[in-house]
Amino acid sequence: MSVVWQRANGGGGYVNGRRNEMFPAARVGAATGYALVEVYNSGPDSVPASKVWLTLDTSGAAVANALADGVARAASFTYSVDPSLLTYSTPTTKATGLDVPVLASGQKVLLAVRRTLTGATPATPETNSLNLATV
Repeated sequence: MSVVWQRANGGGGYVNGRRNEMFPAARVGAATGYALVEVYNSGPDSVPASKVWLTLDTSGAAVANALADGVARAASFTYSVDPSLLTYSTPTTKATGLDVPVLASGQKVLLAVRRTLTGATPATPETNSLNLATV
């Protein structure tokens, strides 16, 4: 299995949660931010049906995700999604995770992640992560 997390629609490289690249630093007055992330199969074989869920550090921020487009698409497909209109959930285990379909080589699906700042406590989004595992 070879899966790459990348910014949607060619928006600037891969997402690496360890480097705090999913969201920019929080700004005063910017209470909610969205990240669109493609789950892309870069390997030669199909990736079986999978689940995606969150590992969260809830100090100062609430994080939720949505499967913005759960249809397996060709790598060249361009998404047109308004993340503020999606329905979000906060699955924190594989059992409750969002369903990702089988991805043939070169196919992708789109995830949306929403971060809502919840107070004055410093948010540490670099400790929030997306997890993917086959069913």
